Amino acid sequence: MKALTLVEAKHSSGIVHCCFIDMPAGSKEHVVLTADQDGLVNKTTFSKGGIVGFFGKVSQNTQILVNGTKSGRVLAVSALRNGGTPHPILDLGLVAMSTEDRDKVTALGPHTCIAKLLPEPGIVRQAPCPAGVREGTVPYLTWLPPAPGEGGKASDPHLAIAWGHTLQIVNVSLPDGPTPTPVFSQLALLTTTWSFCGIQYLTRY
Repeated sequence: MKALTLVEAKHSSGIVHCCFIDMPAGSKEHVVLTADQDGLVNKTTFSKGGIVGFFGKVSQNTQILVNGTKSGRVLAVSALRNGGTPHPILDLGLVAMSTEDRDKVTALGPHTCIAKLLPEPGIVRQAPCPAGVREGTVPYLTWLPPAPGEGGKASDPHLAIAWGHTLQIVNVSLPDGPTPTPVFSQLALLTTTWSFCGIQYLTRY
């Protein structure tokens, strides 16, 4: 297997999370999210020069999404994938991240944030972990992508956040407008007698 390019990761500590971000149809770029042990989260964009992107040198551009000084180590990462149903929210490249905030330097403490990577990176939501979660508890994240809905309109994606004994389901919608911002609404909150040790959406139906 031949490598397309050698990547300068721009991390000073070990990378603990790495995932591709789905790009809009027709894009000739590829975006990778990386997070290291110190909480630094980078967005790296790859593009190829030449005719229709098949020839030429692969170039890369790295932008800092989270510097890690306040958020602490990233414990879980999940990117919203394209399930095959068009939805304008897919053009934002949403990714959810749960962090430990080990130095207690933010008012939120351990929390889950949702970032958009496209066209430019930025944090669009931050929410603290549920009350009563013990220190050191590992969170889990999974997305349910848009699917065909009634009247031909695609359904909104859902994000499931499992942290300790609590499972939260969040709907993410995108209102109309020239520069829309995602709107988050809680669909369900479940508390169990046992701690979650994994979570994965399988299907909407």
